[in-house]
Amino acid sequence: MDLKKEERYYHPDQLHRWFGISSIIFLGALVAMFGDDYIREWKTYQREFRQLDIDKTRIELEAGQTKIDSTLLGELDAKRRAAEAALARQQVQLDQLEVRIVEAEGELHWASMRNQENNAERDAARYQLEQALANRDNVKKAQQNFDQLTDHGRIYKGNEEQFQTVVDQLKQEVTNLGSAMKEAEDERSALLKSVSLLERKLSIIDPENMTLGNRIADRVRDLPVMDFLAPSIKIQQIIIDDIRDDVIFTTVPKVDRCTSCHLGVDKAGFEDAPQPFRTHPRLEMFLASSSPHPMEEFGCTSCHAGRGRGTSFSSAGHMPATPEQAREWKEKYDWEELHHWDEKMFPAQYSEAGCLKCHYLEPIIKGGDKLSLGLTIIEKAACFGCHELERYAGWRRRGPNLAHVTDKLKKDFAFKWIRNPRTFRHNAWMPSFFAQTNTADPASIRRINAEIHAMVQYLFSKATPAVFPEGVHLDTGESRVGDAARGKELAASVGCLGCHVMEPEPVIVETTLDRMNQRHGPNLIGLGSKVTPQWLFNWLKDPSVHNPYTRMPNLRLSDQEAADITAFLLTMRNREFEQTEVPPLDVEELDNIAIRWLAKQNTEEAARQQVEAMSPDERLVFVGQKSILFYGCFSCHNIPGFESAKPIGTPLTFEGSKPVHNLDFGSIHEIGHTNYNWFEAKLANPRIFDRDKVKPYDEKLRMPNFNFTPTEVEAVVTALLGMVKTDVRPEKLANQDLASQLVLKGRAIIKNHNCQGCHIIDGQGGQIASIIGDPNLSPPNLNTEGAKVYADWLYSFLKDPTIIRPNLTVRMPTFALNDLQWNDIIKSFQYADGTPATFVDLHDVDGSVGIPVGEFLASKEIGDCGKCHLIAGAKPTGNIADWAPDLALSRDRLRSEWMVRWLRDPESIMPGTRMPQPYIPSKEDVDFDGAEDFFPKALIELAGDTQALLETLRDYVYSVGN
Repeated sequence: MDLKKEERYYHPDQLHRWFGISSIIFLGALVAMFGDDYIREWKTYQREFRQLDIDKTRIELEAGQTKIDSTLLGELDAKRRAAEAALARQQVQLDQLEVRIVEAEGELHWASMRNQENNAERDAARYQLEQALANRDNVKKAQQNFDQLTDHGRIYKGNEEQFQTVVDQLKQEVTNLGSAMKEAEDERSALLKSVSLLERKLSIIDPENMTLGNRIADRVRDLPVMDFLAPSIKIQQIIIDDIRDDVIFTTVPKVDRCTSCHLGVDKAGFEDAPQPFRTHPRLEMFLASSSPHPMEEFGCTSCHAGRGRGTSFSSAGHMPATPEQAREWKEKYDWEELHHWDEKMFPAQYSEAGCLKCHYLEPIIKGGDKLSLGLTIIEKAACFGCHELERYAGWRRRGPNLAHVTDKLKKDFAFKWIRNPRTFRHNAWMPSFFAQTNTADPASIRRINAEIHAMVQYLFSKATPAVFPEGVHLDTGESRVGDAARGKELAASVGCLGCHVMEPEPVIVETTLDRMNQRHGPNLIGLGSKVTPQWLFNWLKDPSVHNPYTRMPNLRLSDQEAADITAFLLTMRNREFEQTEVPPLDVEELDNIAIRWLAKQNTEEAARQQVEAMSPDERLVFVGQKSILFYGCFSCHNIPGFESAKPIGTPLTFEGSKPVHNLDFGSIHEIGHTNYNWFEAKLANPRIFDRDKVKPYDEKLRMPNFNFTPTEVEAVVTALLGMVKTDVRPEKLANQDLASQLVLKGRAIIKNHNCQGCHIIDGQGGQIASIIGDPNLSPPNLNTEGAKVYADWLYSFLKDPTIIRPNLTVRMPTFALNDLQWNDIIKSFQYADGTPATFVDLHDVDGSVGIPVGEFLASKEIGDCGKCHLIAGAKPTGNIADWAPDLALSRDRLRSEWMVRWLRDPESIMPGTRMPQPYIPSKEDVDFDGAEDFFPKALIELAGDTQALLETLRDYVYSVGN
């Protein structure tokens, strides 16, 4: 055949060969595809976990079998065999009963059917009777028919009830005959319950315990191609509609497939298993169905981030904690970073970052100690001053007020302090702006010295003296202003060390939340080289005069006490710092700086002429103003002229969501290319990314160096990673109800003013007790404070504290808070304890018949309350360290229902309290001859009624002093 004539471009006789070859290739590819799917790593993990679960169950079964009391089991088996034998002997009787039951049930069925038929006929007869009555026709006949059917109904119903009784009696006889057998089986089942459950579990998961048919089916359903038939190895998936993923043009429900590999994550008992099978830490808090974060509602990536739809180690977005771990993963799992996925999984050290997504408003996040520490450091370092942070919108400047700096400091000190705060105080929170890695060259140092001279001049030229109330005139010369020894005792006893430390040398200690409470205020070393005696005295007397928004409280010191503490603090000097020379002002460099600033808006020649027209002081003030603006000093300090200046830093509200490509790594290649690596490097050395860059001075990075420790860096990075844009439904967010928001609002003020430096609140704080040495001489634990005291009393006490325990030397201070803030604190306590503010009358004890009974229970012979408490002005008879509040204050202070709760079990409210449970007589205690001669008659009548007797004791306490 001529192929060209047929215009074909192939050979028909060869076509089948190519078809055969392509079919073989296609078949091979298909087999390879199924084979590759069969060996996917998540399937391997599921097979491994199944074997791990089998081994674990076998071990538990063996342990359970070992624990079984073989003697008791033998006795129960013997009891069951005896019951079986007895039941066998009664088999003929049982058979007869079964026959009789069948016959009786037949009779019952017949009687029931007859009764139902009669009821139907009676209903029809009733209708006919009603029609006859309505038509006045055949009424008698219809009535007779209805009455007859009603009589029959009574008979049939009686027959049905009779046969039902017979059936029930016969069945009860059968039950009675088998009761011994059932009792024996129940006792044996109870003994073997846990073992039976494990045996049943093994019969389901362990092929060796399956029947042959189930074993074959178990194998077949997981084979390639056949694995659509309800396989045991399959993708595990959680879909969470309340938490959604942004896919640019829309959002979709979060889908997590993490449990396809992490199979034991929500199961207790796998705590020591290798990954990915290990149990999640703290199941009572996370993942368990009874926890606040059940896995089926929150999944995994909503907290840990990562790619929830991924089913391989790399595609899930795992990120290593260290470079060493990255190398290990690469070798073990062939891991590589999941590029172009913004929300990679948090490394292990940053796992708490996800908490902030839903707990954004909480000052202290339960279970998130590292995250809470990071937020506390951000607050302490006042990062929100330079960087916009929505969480801290409206917060005031954290640094000292510089509007009256001339009262406090000398120029030389200000210069040296600004140049490097840590040369004065080794743990100063004031960051270092100057002579950093990008400004350590001689030219930069020359400019820095000129700038600091100018800044100091600006601050001192704009400052005005503070108007202090009249006080004791202090000698500002060399003579002592008070008794320093007495001042040292006072500083340790009145409460200064609840917020301050006195550490002349660095102390190597890990930064914690408790440690941050102790460092709420500055380290007090070196004050004698820093402040003027008159300023320090007046500051101690009333800090709010110098700074209306200060967090430093007023301890209501007398003039002599303030003078003594002043004398003590002035003894602490930094001689080396004092002797450091201040470099002279470089006028030429000052002029150059001024010209550079002015040349940004004019020609250089015009700028030069402007500078030449200024006086020396004007040049200093001009450069000082520009420098303060450039470095953002006003972000922390109140500085005249900068009241409305805007933050100079990058907004950080959603810093955790910033794409990595928006972070400038510059020429730094030795760190990982992730956002947390960038944050770590930036916090450890804020100017690092200027390395090898050529920039004019005013374009260089200027973030100051806080000299954070590695622990502090890690905590702050955790907080930054948690600051993300989220699409979480309101019902998933924590503390959205009004009560919770009121609690948190007050708690934020409490934390901001470091109330937990002295008091234990929500189980945290009270560090001052370690200084005092005796918790009983320390400020009280404020557990249940909202349920404990009346709101109006608490308000009055906070505004003007009174003495409650006269043996305490530490004082409750007063703070510069307004009434709205005090109310927020009071509401926080009340709503935390479920006692919202309401108008509550004081408990009325007038005419209470229980007062004599309560007085007897409190007497020296019974309760001896006077050993610890002041009663009607009488001092306690016991050790002064054990003194407790004056009972005369109780009625106006303590809520009556709380008082009874306290008397019932003081330890449950205040763990470690020395308050004992009062003796409450029982009926047996007063049931003896002559009891009337010892116990009041009213008490004998109430004996055994604990609630009533506790109320009599409360009424007596409330009557004291009234």
